[in-house]
Amino acid sequence: MRTFLIPAVLLSLVLFGAGCKSGDGDGAADQAALAAPPGMMAGTVTETFEAGGYTYMRLDTAEGDVWVAAGLMPLSVGEAVAFDPGLPMQDYHSEALDRDFETIYFTGRVEKLDGQGGGGAGAATRSHAETPSGMGFGDVEVVDGLSVAAIHSRKDELTGEEIVFRGKVVKFTPAVMGKNWIHVQDGSGADGTNDLTITTDADANVGDIVLVRGVLARDKDFGAGYAYDLIVEDADVQVESGAGS
Repeated sequence: MRTFLIPAVLLSLVLFGAGCKSGDGDGAADQAALAAPPGMMAGTVTETFEAGGYTYMRLDTAEGDVWVAAGLMPLSVGEAVAFDPGLPMQDYHSEALDRDFETIYFTGRVEKLDGQGGGGAGAATRSHAETPSGMGFGDVEVVDGLSVAAIHSRKDELTGEEIVFRGKVVKFTPAVMGKNWIHVQDGSGADGTNDLTITTDADANVGDIVLVRGVLARDKDFGAGYAYDLIVEDADVQVESGAGS
């Protein structure tokens, strides 16, 4: 996490002034840099698009152009935002975009500096995913009573053990930190115990029923906003039915 001192920011703005955009954009970038909450970086959006479940944004900051990826959020060119830098990823290749980034920040916290807040603002973890509207789970057959909720309730017993369970994909994010990320639910549990995160090399689609085999881990923090109370890493995932079968 970086901390900026006001004199350093002002000096950087002077040095970069000649290379920054002219017009109203300069004032927005200056205000964004000065208004960033402690430990956050800020800038003005100069380019934005959505892909692979993320909003990508290029920001004009006091340090120059910076690329940031966050959870899906409404964003427009010209808006001033601040983000938690977390851990920058160097020489990152996005499979979803087939594009290379010299440096990009994957963050779990973005705040619009107009006071309206932003998608993912304050979200320090990605432990759970929302259930897509209209999705049902009556076609998911639980393996030996090991539902998603049961895995949460038996986590002390099951941590470090290989488990096999079945669920339905509610979110799929490809090619982040060299892995595909899947959120699985089966209709059991409540908020906080109804979702499990899996990393894998396998592909899947939202709505697929999958059979998952892997070792359960607890309290994993990968930085950049990726923190999980429970996760199954490097799992074997078989698509049994659904959109991807």
